[in-house]
Amino acid sequence: MLAEKPVPMTSAGMVHPSSRSQTSSELFLAAFGYSLGALGFYLVFTAKRHTYNPRYVNFQVLAGTLLIVLSIFFLSVMVGLKGF
Repeated sequence: MLAEKPVPMTSAGMVHPSSRSQTSSELFLAAFGYSLGALGFYLVFTAKRHTYNPRYVNFQVLAGTLLIVLSIFFLSVMVGLKGF
């Protein structure tokens, strides 16, 4: 549920510490985290197009994997801040 006027927050930050409501800033943060992961998977899965250049493929797979790991870390920290 997207809250237009959430209750006053008990801590400073953009993540509301309740699992029952969500602020609009949390919506954008979650969308950013998911888009990081999607971009990472896109980089990994499209690396096979450049098989003639193995150095580029290695860089693309490494960058994609790094984005996927950052996305997982970012989203897990957000879930931890929610206080489930």
